[in-house]
Amino acid sequence: QSSFDDPYTLLCVRADDVAPVVDLMVADEVSAVRAHAQALLREHLSCETVEIWRSGELLERVAR
Repeated sequence: QSSFDDPYTLLCVRADDVAPVVDLMVADEVSAVRAHAQALLREHLSCETVEIWRSGELLERVAR
């Protein structure tokens, strides 16, 4: 299964557990996804964390 068929889902989550921003990303390396999560945190100041999901599984949370 290619990464195109199974993209990462990034949820920008606020302190009240609302995710106002959702982004999909195709990547071969999770390090690229982590870097994108950091960029999302810089862009969306109301978000406290970015959750990285793939195939319905929470892989990690990237915090400010």
